Amino acid sequence: MAPGNAQILIHVILPVLRGHSIQARERDLKRIIREHLETHGQQHIYTSVQSDHIHLLFFMNPHVSLSLFFKVFFRDTAREFNRQEKPDHIIWNPEYFAVSCDLNELDNLVRMLATQTQYHEFQSYDDELKHLLERMLETSVVAENLETK
Repeated sequence: MAPGNAQILIHVILPVLRGHSIQARERDLKRIIREHLETHGQQHIYTSVQSDHIHLLFFMNPHVSLSLFFKVFFRDTAREFNRQEKPDHIIWNPEYFAVSCDLNELDNLVRMLATQTQYHEFQSYDDELKHLLERMLETSVVAENLETK
């Protein structure tokens, strides 16, 4: 799947405040997310639904505001998911973690996301976010040390 020349590869972790049974309706949720992305001109790559959050990998147009995009995303996807006559509703946490990714790592990212279910048997969303932030801090410190040498 080749992106347009100006697309940015984005990995987003979207926590839910309510909806811990979302895995039971994983197929519906993935369809709603994919349709929303495509309707708004973004290119869906992969979605991994966990018990308390979702991993989403997609190509995003760089001329679109990430925060405005997700404000609409949260509203529209929750509305679509919740309008169905089923008891398990979703409420998104308005906070999320998003990072741009190296296009050369696309295959590795998809492989990693495909194994998230096993990983999250032992790691919660909070654990994962803490680990990601620690890695970012370590990378920042290493880069800072290289600059001072």
